[in-house]
Amino acid sequence: MVELTGKTVLITGATQGLGRNLTILFAKQGCNLILLGRNFAALELLDNDLSPYNVKTTLVPLDLNELDKIPQLGPQLAQRYQAIDIFIANAAMLGTLSPLTHQNLQSWQQLFNVNVHANWLLLQTLEPLLGAAVNPTVMVITTGLIQSRLPYWGGYAVSKAALEQMTLMYAQEKKSLGFKINCIDPGIMRTKLYETAMPGADMTKIPDSIHVAEKIVSLCQSDNLVTGQIIKTG
Repeated sequence: MVELTGKTVLITGATQGLGRNLTILFAKQGCNLILLGRNFAALELLDNDLSPYNVKTTLVPLDLNELDKIPQLGPQLAQRYQAIDIFIANAAMLGTLSPLTHQNLQSWQQLFNVNVHANWLLLQTLEPLLGAAVNPTVMVITTGLIQSRLPYWGGYAVSKAALEQMTLMYAQEKKSLGFKINCIDPGIMRTKLYETAMPGADMTKIPDSIHVAEKIVSLCQSDNLVTGQIIKTG
């Protein structure tokens, strides 16, 4: 098993749902944490909850739809960190659940900005710090909706399909350098995104994301992790 104590972990969408559970679990492992979220107040509340673990944290209030701000992130973090060992691309936008041809251009562009373009820019700006780590790990959250092709989920599923293919291609490009890059399909989880998409659902019957978070942390601890996979954890 890989020792996580002292490793530096960057998590997007860190303040709620899966991202929050991952943050707490990595803190328990003694990791340094770089936490991205849109709401600084929510980041501060999360930081307060991390105080018992006495880990180094960096709060990054960043709206991933503001693409022009992302390239600055890597150089800014390089002033505090020599390397990033683990990058969890968790943040996502649901978009509008409607027929594909009923969606407007602005919302379609925002959906791809957050789910695809932001992650492409994050990989670019973080690559030097990831490359400075020994066998860096990248986990990108995908969805089984890509394969199920449910009507009206088109915008979300299409953007996630683009993200998934980009991730798997990047995994092949970085394979010889020891990068471990994989997509995580968590299945259905009790998150704000799912609650927004399914407002009538009984959320008490939906599995909590803590179980997915535990599996992701376990994968990051595995010294047998293979790159370029779609890993189902749900």
